[in-house]
Amino acid sequence: MHFSFVANIALSAACLVWIAVSAYYLFFSTRQLPKLTRKISIALAVHGTLIAALSLSSLLSLPQFSNYFQIQSEVPQMISGILALSLGFLSISWFLPKVLPSYSQREYELETSLSDTTSHLKSLYSLSQQGVMLVYADSFEIQQANTEAKRVLHLVNRGGDQLALPKAMRDYLANWLKHGRSSSILSLPSNHGIVTLNLDITSFAMEKSPVLLVQFKDIETLPDSHRPSVEHEHSFEVQLIERFDELLNIQAGNGTELVTQLANRLANFSLFDYVAFLETDNKAQTTSFRMISELGQQTQQVLAKNSFEERMLDPQSGIQLYSRVSELKLPTEITDVIEPHSSLTVVNLDDQLSQQFTLILFTRKTSKLNSAVLALVEQLRTQICYRINQLSQSNIQKQNALLQKQLTTIIESSANAIILTNTNFMIEYVNPKLCETSGFDEQQLIGRPFSQLCPIEDNPLIHRSIRDHVKANQPWYGEVVQRDRQGHLRWSNLQLSFMHDEQGEVSHYIMHLEDRTELYLAQDEINQLTHFDPLTNLPNRNLLTLRMKSAIEENKSKNIMALMYLDLDGFKHINDSLGHQSGDRLLKQIAERLTEHLTPDDTLARLGGDEFAILIPNVLAKGSIVNLVNSVLETISLPTIISDNSVVLTGSIGITLFPQDAQTVEELQKNADLAMYQAKKEQGNSYHIYTPELNTQAVKRLDMEHRLRKAIQNEELDVHFQPQVDITTGEVVGAEALVRWTDPERGPISPVQFIPLAEETGLIAELGNWVLHQSCAYCREFMAHVTGPFKVAINLSAYQFKRSDQLIQELESALYNHTLPPECIELELTESMLMENVQSTKETLRQLHDKGITLAIDDFGTGYSSLAYLKEFPIDKLKIDRSFIKDVNRSQDDAAITTAVIAMAHKLGLTVLAEGVENSSQLQFLINHNCNYMQGFYFSKPLPADEFIDLLCKDERTPDLLKGLQ
Repeated sequence: MHFSFVANIALSAACLVWIAVSAYYLFFSTRQLPKLTRKISIALAVHGTLIAALSLSSLLSLPQFSNYFQIQSEVPQMISGILALSLGFLSISWFLPKVLPSYSQREYELETSLSDTTSHLKSLYSLSQQGVMLVYADSFEIQQANTEAKRVLHLVNRGGDQLALPKAMRDYLANWLKHGRSSSILSLPSNHGIVTLNLDITSFAMEKSPVLLVQFKDIETLPDSHRPSVEHEHSFEVQLIERFDELLNIQAGNGTELVTQLANRLANFSLFDYVAFLETDNKAQTTSFRMISELGQQTQQVLAKNSFEERMLDPQSGIQLYSRVSELKLPTEITDVIEPHSSLTVVNLDDQLSQQFTLILFTRKTSKLNSAVLALVEQLRTQICYRINQLSQSNIQKQNALLQKQLTTIIESSANAIILTNTNFMIEYVNPKLCETSGFDEQQLIGRPFSQLCPIEDNPLIHRSIRDHVKANQPWYGEVVQRDRQGHLRWSNLQLSFMHDEQGEVSHYIMHLEDRTELYLAQDEINQLTHFDPLTNLPNRNLLTLRMKSAIEENKSKNIMALMYLDLDGFKHINDSLGHQSGDRLLKQIAERLTEHLTPDDTLARLGGDEFAILIPNVLAKGSIVNLVNSVLETISLPTIISDNSVVLTGSIGITLFPQDAQTVEELQKNADLAMYQAKKEQGNSYHIYTPELNTQAVKRLDMEHRLRKAIQNEELDVHFQPQVDITTGEVVGAEALVRWTDPERGPISPVQFIPLAEETGLIAELGNWVLHQSCAYCREFMAHVTGPFKVAINLSAYQFKRSDQLIQELESALYNHTLPPECIELELTESMLMENVQSTKETLRQLHDKGITLAIDDFGTGYSSLAYLKEFPIDKLKIDRSFIKDVNRSQDDAAITTAVIAMAHKLGLTVLAEGVENSSQLQFLINHNCNYMQGFYFSKPLPADEFIDLLCKDERTPDLLKGLQ
């Protein structure tokens, strides 16, 4: 057999041994046995060295290695094989027994440890009248039990195995292990009835298995012969031993609470006649004194610290024993409630801080306070002092940690930015708010100078002021300019304060930055919205007013100031035809052009819509105000390309001067508005300079508006009716309703005056609805005096017609209220009204026509309507304007127009009515050209309703107006 094979076998065996030892090491290391672990670690190190030697010998025995070194003899291989085999057997026979102790040895160690523990506990409770048992926690088998425990087990097991736990107690112990209950009452059936036990359980960690120390008292069934007599009372030290763990097992949050609970427990154990508890506040020099009697009565007082002798409160004294109370000069508050011959023990407890605790234990029997008791009390004092100091330090640490956490939270959640720098203004800390507002990361700011956030070039005077205040050891407060990561400016209020070290020297600077950027931007935005027009960015009326007031107040040199109001002519048509977006672009271009003609001292403002204002602080500096106005009008009239359309506008300008025309801003604005209104009345593209007469006209107009509003409210108006006559028969077939106004003070006022005023002021809607309802009411009366068809023609305003829904609702209401059929109503509209919005007009006319209402175009021929749309509108009648009828016999043009209108209307299936017929020649012309109806003074002027009824009631219904004409 080749020796390399033997060597490999030896190596494999050694490896198996090493694996076994390693597994054993891992197993016992998990059982936390440090001594055995160190032993195994040394053995593994040596064994690893042996394995390395075996590996080398195995390598030498390989043929490849022998061939490489040209070894012809097998002696080296034999030597290496023998060496490997010897080392393998040596590791198995010598190292393995050293590492692996025998099972009997481990069992002996465990049993010895358990026996020692049992013996110790047994000797500890040799004098105890309680039942004591040691029970394995995993199997609930009883390891040891004293006489009392065996007696109780014999009762509850009813003659069975005395060292076996009854099922109820096993379940109770299992529940204790699961939920950790410390003590409780357990009732068990026995031969004598029910045995009630008071259990107290403690757990011990043993090598083999956890062990439970079960103590219990039979509190119900034992006869008096079995109860301990006074002569067999436990010794004082045994009682302390039994309760020692309970005295230490106190859960408290501070030293006061811990000592209070300890005093209460000592009093409840009946070991002492009295227990006094003192808590001394060294700062306040007061002592809180509480005395607890064995009956649970308590006395509590607060006394001065000097009421007690210093040795009682000296923490270095530890424990002092006094055979008589009289040996101490105690306050009468204490000596009055105790026996003066009692002995006492003073136990000083110190938390090493500002508080000091003292326990005074009183007993009537001096024999109780022997050296053993004092040793136990000393041990108790040591443990309690440790607990007190631990609680005090823990509370201080908790308070400091809580305070630090609160401060950190406050700083990090602060709404203001906070910066901590050293005395060289190098940043050492920034809170998240600063990173949020500046855009920098914390790493980009730490170690950088403060000037990175507040550049010196943006704050030259501020940096100098801060350094001057720092040198004078004074805080600084003010506004600084910052730059964020993108270089944008930000504004903040900076408050600089100092941080001092333990020596009182300034070590750091604390900077609070209250960001005001958003506020300033919001103020700028509010200022922009308040004083500037959002479309053109020109000053609005508010800013213009402020500048006018400032110019008037600063006008000490008595310069002439001019205010011009400018309104664009026909702008509304641009909005309606091209849309409001095109109109807005046009306004922007007009504003840019006008700005180029003004100097920085002048103010161009947009007042709203298409109305602008120009303020010239010094007119004389302009040379001629007329030249400036003409230049403005020429600028406005330049063609403008909007939406691929060339638009040409004109303007109307009103001019007023300060101080010639007015002394206040309000008067100047009113004068300029009156002058502009007058320029628009002159057909636009012109200017008008304010004169006092304009103000007089404005006052008259305002007065008339007030009177008209009052007349509508008080129904001082009336409706007159002008007959409409059939030219063929001469019969009255209808009437046009015409509103009339007779003022109580000024008398009759022409419709030419108050109708335009009503349209301008918006009163036309209320006036038109009133006329509609009045006309329907009178038509109901007229219907009773006619036999044929009859219609009342009512003129509609553009305001009413645009609001088609309200118009139809008012019509339906009037017809319903007066039980009038729709065929009796004829609505007259002008050509301009029809052409404002053709599609909407067509829909409104269709709705009215579908309801049976007759539609007529009033003053036909004077507007700018397209005949192409005429055929699409559901029109029933054309009314030829009186301007054509007036000269129809003298003017060939008027005659031609009238003839063409009549012929066209008949071709379209429409009827024709001629207005303003005043003589027979005009009527003859209309008869010759087949006009259908006429109205005018030739037949009758407009009549009040009662006179119109008289006209209808005449027996001769066909007057002699057609005699000799047909």
